[in-house]
Order: sequence, then structure tokens, then C-alpha cells
Amino acid sequence: PYKQETGALITLNASNPSYPNTDNQAIFRAALFYTLQDLLDHGKTVVVIEEIPEIGYDVISAYFTAARTGRDVNAIISPTVSEFADRTQIVNAIFQEAQSRFPSVRFIRPADVLCNTQGCLVATDQGSLYRDSDHLSGLGANYVAPLLQPVFAGMAGR
Repeated sequence: PYKQETGALITLNASNPSYPNTDNQAIFRAALFYTLQDLLDHGKTVVVIEEIPEIGYDVISAYFTAARTGRDVNAIISPTVSEFADRTQIVNAIFQEAQSRFPSVRFIRPADVLCNTQGCLVATDQGSLYRDSDHLSGLGANYVAPLLQPVFAGMAGR
């Protein structure tokens, strides 16, 4: 578990016999590449939305506590950029490889708007960007929505 998250570690199991059944990284890579190739083979436009920063704490509880005590929840529980980079190093390497192998696939990084030099935002003056430790709230989805506008604008033109 990451920081204060609870629950068991999840291990992937490859049901496709062509996938390596060795470790999560190898299975994720094989499944991603297979899926991207299959979608492209069927003439689909593919957009991959990369990971959001995992907070590792119950954001709603921390947000409420910070508000009641006059503190900034971002200063208390926001992951640093280096923590986010360390946490996502393996998946980012796979995404970079996928970008090279599948140049027509568009990759969108929500972290580009969620993170800055101070860290990765958990909340704004309007409220919490997360509904739990690793899922965006409606406000959080709206916060990263401008990243998707060019994608939808391009689709509307077809």
C-alpha cells in the first residue's frame, strides 16, 4: 500500500496465453500494446489518458479536517512531483515506449495541470479535486477537462 492506503496488493494474471505471465509490469505492457494495436487495426482514433497523482490519504477527510482547522490541505497531503515521478516511473516508461511504437496514439497527462513545482494539487479554493485517494471528483474532472478539449474538437471536425 501507498502511504496510508489500505487493502491488499493487486497482482495481475494474464488470461491471454500470448501475454507473459511473469509480473504486473510485463502483463500491463503486453495488454496495453495489444489493445492499442487492435484498436488501430480497426481504424480507431486512440487517446490514452495517463495516470493522475495518487494521494495516498483519504482526501475528503483531510480536506474537511484542514478546513476546520484553517490549514491548507495541499500543504498537508499533496504528493511532491518527485514522489509522483517515483510512484509512476514504471508505467511512464511503458507509456513512453508506447508513444514511440504507436505515434498516432495521443497521450494526455492530467498531471500536467494537476502538478506544479510546489507539488500535485489535492484541492483548489472551490473544493476537493479528489473523491478519494486516487479518483478525481467532478470538480477535479472539470479541472483537467481543458486537456481534452482539443481531442473533442478534433473529433467534431470529422
